Amino acid sequence: MVIIMINTIQPHNTILSFLNKHINPHICKYINPYKYMWTIINKIYIKKNGLTPLTIDKVVSETKKSDTIFFFGSGFSVNEISNEEWDYFKSHNTISANWFHKRDIIPIDYYIVHEMHATVNRSGAINIRDNIYFKEYLDNLNKPCYKDSILFINIGINSTKEIINTGFLKNRKYVFYNNKLTKGFSFKKSLNCIFNNGIYFGGSIVLEAIHLSYIMGFKKIVLVGVDLYDSRYFWLNKDEDRDGLKYIGKSHNEAHKTYPYIMKHLDDIMTILKKEGVELYVYNPKSLLAEKLPIYKPEED
Repeated sequence: MVIIMINTIQPHNTILSFLNKHINPHICKYINPYKYMWTIINKIYIKKNGLTPLTIDKVVSETKKSDTIFFFGSGFSVNEISNEEWDYFKSHNTISANWFHKRDIIPIDYYIVHEMHATVNRSGAINIRDNIYFKEYLDNLNKPCYKDSILFINIGINSTKEIINTGFLKNRKYVFYNNKLTKGFSFKKSLNCIFNNGIYFGGSIVLEAIHLSYIMGFKKIVLVGVDLYDSRYFWLNKDEDRDGLKYIGKSHNEAHKTYPYIMKHLDDIMTILKKEGVELYVYNPKSLLAEKLPIYKPEED
């Protein structure tokens, strides 16, 4: 099938050249009539720009130090974690995403580069490289706790091309991945699906983190700072609304917008993980996820 696609592209070198030069590669998924052609274009784009992403199996073999991984969300409960608890987390693998890097708290092994800001991620965003949120995001990734993080970069978002063009990746280790684009739930455990078939997003970065952790072979996945009972963030004041909440008609004391998306497929995810001997926990006993997930207690591990 790949050979057919390549042969289909070859007679149209002018079109391919245009796509390669001018179009952010994720756009190909919308104009491409073949199921995998946009993946091929992405790979051409990566090669054209001299990028050297790691393979997921190499990441696993070189960085996995435990069967337990802690995912750090940005809920306000992060402020209640003691120094002893942070030290405990350091003895296992760590993964985080979005704006957890606002503060330099704990070394993160794997950092998912996805959400930055509506002015960066929305379709049609312009002058991304000059955007203050874009600049701050990359600056944060150079903080001591994140400068050695392996970056999991979503190749299907607007900011990725600009990250590449800045040269930011020159001295970083990184993996490119895609989200699952077709409708319906899918949580496959395949090293190949990270790029070719897509990581399940489902409306929340938490689901991506669980899927990636599952693919990398962790047996215990613990969600820290995933509170969901409100929309407060640990880097803001207790009663402060995050920028953007008012635009979706919410305030800091309302349930987090991702809660229904996580709950929608949580039972399905737990069923899949259980069959593979993988345990999913929540760390904050007050989290809304504690309705379904067991509470992780370090002293019992």
